Amino acid sequence: MIKKNLAIFGLCFSLGLTAQQAEPDLRKTTVRVQAGYLHSALHGADRNVLTTDGKSVTGNGWTAGVSVQNPISERFALMHELLFQHNRYSYATVRGKEPMQARLDLQSVRLHPASAHVRFVKLQLGAGLFVEMLSGASLRLTDRNGKSWTEDPYGTDDHAQEDEPYLNKTDYGVVLQASYEVFPKLQLCAHFSQGFAGIYDNSNSYAADDTSNRHTLGLYRKQFGISLGYQVF
Repeated sequence: MIKKNLAIFGLCFSLGLTAQQAEPDLRKTTVRVQAGYLHSALHGADRNVLTTDGKSVTGNGWTAGVSVQNPISERFALMHELLFQHNRYSYATVRGKEPMQARLDLQSVRLHPASAHVRFVKLQLGAGLFVEMLSGASLRLTDRNGKSWTEDPYGTDDHAQEDEPYLNKTDYGVVLQASYEVFPKLQLCAHFSQGFAGIYDNSNSYAADDTSNRHTLGLYRKQFGISLGYQVF
């Protein structure tokens, strides 16, 4: 009888240790690498500046980066993330009176300086702010005859570019996040963000030698992303 009780106790103790090891340690700083898919949209009252149909311009892309999670307690933590992103938008537009297709590619570096997260063992929910800087961009146009060329999306001071909006290089806004540990050290992550900085300046509102009337277009970016993250340590 004693041996039987000892065997049962030993089995329960082993199962308890196994369960304890399976749960993530919520008290240590962790580093995660991640990569995934992005879907974004350019929307706002001035979207007709870009597209002829007046609809929001949608695009797809990818994201990759690294995040560091610093625990405040077993329930709360701060998440710091540095992400590299690429978005591509295709839409119908005009130059003068000629219809054509446009392809806008944006490469950017995004920082989530300190998002607040609440943790429920394997599930985490968070919110914070982001700052994003463009590291590269290209605008490719194709007319109805199939001829293609590239324009500078940042704008120039000459009259050839003066009639088109200039692309801003910075964005900022809010981000909502969620992640779930599907396997030990492997997380499924999702985020939604809304930018507050207009991505274009309406450069055709002023002459090349007079920028006093410059204003930002009501055209903003919102984004949804889903990715896989792996805890490296």
